Amino acid sequence: GIGQVVLERSAWTAVSTALMFALALSVLSTRRPGLNWRARIAAASLLVPTLAVVVVCLGAELLSVSASPITLPIIAGIVAAALSNTRLLKVLLRRRGLAATTAEGALRAIELSSVVTAAIAVLLSFVREAAGLGTTALVLLVLGAGAALHARATRRGLSWWTAGASFTGALWSICALLGVGVLEAYLLPPVIGVALISLLMAARGRQTATMYTYALGAGILPLLVKFAVSAPRHWNGYPSQLNELLLGPGAAWRGAELMGLAVLLLV
Repeated sequence: GIGQVVLERSAWTAVSTALMFALALSVLSTRRPGLNWRARIAAASLLVPTLAVVVVCLGAELLSVSASPITLPIIAGIVAAALSNTRLLKVLLRRRGLAATTAEGALRAIELSSVVTAAIAVLLSFVREAAGLGTTALVLLVLGAGAALHARATRRGLSWWTAGASFTGALWSICALLGVGVLEAYLLPPVIGVALISLLMAARGRQTATMYTYALGAGILPLLVKFAVSAPRHWNGYPSQLNELLLGPGAAWRGAELMGLAVLLLV
């Protein structure tokens, strides 16, 4: 079952967990009258985790090398599919005769278990040496797409933030994979993205001044702290870091970048 995968990942574990998935699906969707709603919600919470365990066990059984680069993106796809089809799942459950409150509770259980499964998949993509940053980026991109579709379907702001965090993590993973060592490459894309979103929301009549200010402030302050901390403690003419900032090869675009962010912050 789900706990057994920690100790043993084999075809037998995959078969037993697949049977558990089938049982949970039948308990959730059965038309049998009088079935306790708690049992249905508990069954719903097992659907995504059991599928994830089946994928992990089959990958370990069928592949002679580490299956993490393959199984983790597949698990992310399962989570994304579950999150992006909440409306369809609710319609199907209602057609099976479930009460509105029971169907809503089952959806919440599926969402919560999907989030937990996604968190474990992301964690494994980081700690598993065989996975690598490329797998981490792919997992986060798939999860970000699922969160965005979930946000569009349910109109939940938290899901939009989750999608943004996933896409940001994917961007950072790609930058690290490519060996990018410039702080701005990691910092500015999400900052500018949040600032643009706040402007679009303001154009629709939403109050987003606080979000806009915090976003641009988060882009400016870390850069200033970086330059201040990395400068030598004692002045011998120009400090080397300040000299590089003002006169070095990246001085022009760094100066334009800071000036642009400062102007946007004051707008």
